Amino acid sequence: MSRWFGFFNKKNAPFTQSGKDAQPGDVRRQEISQNNSEEFNKYLSLAHEDVGSYEVNGNEVPFLLFDPERFANILRWFIESGSMRSSISTDLNILYDGMGNTFVDVRLSFKNNQSESVLLYANKHLRFFEFLAKSGMLAIGTGDDDPVNHNKILTIQLPQKRRAEEAFEKIKQTLSV
Repeated sequence: MSRWFGFFNKKNAPFTQSGKDAQPGDVRRQEISQNNSEEFNKYLSLAHEDVGSYEVNGNEVPFLLFDPERFANILRWFIESGSMRSSISTDLNILYDGMGNTFVDVRLSFKNNQSESVLLYANKHLRFFEFLAKSGMLAIGTGDDDPVNHNKILTIQLPQKRRAEEAFEKIKQTLSV
């Protein structure tokens, strides 16, 4: 049984971060300039909207939906990295403006030195991070319009669920400013 929340449109491009010092498992916070609405609008335009969840044994697991090409790349990188639980590291980079707007760059890093980043507007998708903290898992898939991978879901178990819980608490703090 699947139950979804959120939006599924494929208009957004991948967000790439220029930071080179991210370490696996890091929860990093960075401030967005408070007086720069142009910068805020840039982040908002890059935010990924294809977010949902599905139920597994009574627990909601957050779900990211990608276009077929992007999903095929992620599956290939996972296989090239050894298809093991430890072959993917998940980092959360929390960006906020001090006025209650928070974005989170979810970065998936693979052992073959490939990475994928997804920028989420936490104000809109707070439940995604709640489900991530509670389940300790993240699911990735593609839509029904993908003839090859439409029924495939890659589920990632976070190596340190505690880090997702800490990130969720920090996200809630930035939203309550």
